[in-house]
Amino acid sequence: MLTYFGEKADKPCGHCGNCESGQAKVDVTDTAALIFKTVRSLHGRFGASTVADILAGSRAKAVLDRKLDELPTYGKLSFVKARHIKSALNSYVADGYLVREGEPYPVLRLTNKAEDVLEGKANVFGLAFGAEDAMADAAVERKLAARSPVHGSLFDKLRSLRKEIASAEHVPPFVVFSDATLEDMAVISPKTLEEMSTVRGVGEFKLRKYGTRFLKIFLEEADKDEKLRETWRKNPIFKETEPEDTAEEMPEEEPSSAALFAQLKFYRITSRQRKACRSTASLPTTPSRKWQGSVLRQRKSSGPSAA
Repeated sequence: MLTYFGEKADKPCGHCGNCESGQAKVDVTDTAALIFKTVRSLHGRFGASTVADILAGSRAKAVLDRKLDELPTYGKLSFVKARHIKSALNSYVADGYLVREGEPYPVLRLTNKAEDVLEGKANVFGLAFGAEDAMADAAVERKLAARSPVHGSLFDKLRSLRKEIASAEHVPPFVVFSDATLEDMAVISPKTLEEMSTVRGVGEFKLRKYGTRFLKIFLEEADKDEKLRETWRKNPIFKETEPEDTAEEMPEEEPSSAALFAQLKFYRITSRQRKACRSTASLPTTPSRKWQGSVLRQRKSSGPSAA
């Protein structure tokens, strides 16, 4: 957008994945060939939506009525969302493999560039299906990373493995798994592939491709925890012992007459102090020592009759 208005960006803004799309391109010749074969078999009679429905294996009435489900490529990309197939079609139009013709309902046709791919003379490099969503997530994650707390060693191990896989496959790390997926994985801490499949962002394809390698990290961590617990059990310093209750229950002693008299006298004095407090708004709820002394002096000056 800055370039369009004549400005120059010094570095990626991080709000979208456009700047990173070139780095994320991989060899997609096989899937591109499926798309090109589908377009060629339709003989320029249908547009991008119909092509996407055929490849995704849609059971829409328009597809079945035209017997498009009988095409050889029908359902070959059923594991991909139709909107991602449409996005790929738009990319191939932009890259010159396909052309749109006709209005108001444009149809797709192959170019010589696409024919070369079908003849095995050229390869196609582009974004993997769903890469746009992954790059959008990555842009959001970069913003959140600045505010998020430092992750623990488990999360760092997951990121290290992701980086290792990404380097081997020559793709950005987020194409393997996003940070959000790794965080969810660390929280769930799966011990089986079935538990791993519950992690957000781990689909059937990635579970088969990467699941075992990431699962190994959690199994190693669990083994370390078990060894630590075993050491704790064997160490006498950390053994839990309940204190022996050797004290005998002492019977409650009945208060003496002198003690009862002193207690009754205390209640009587306290009752008088409370009455005096209620009659004097300025006095505090809890009498101070100075105030208690004045009450006692008044009692002495009034003589024995006051008692």
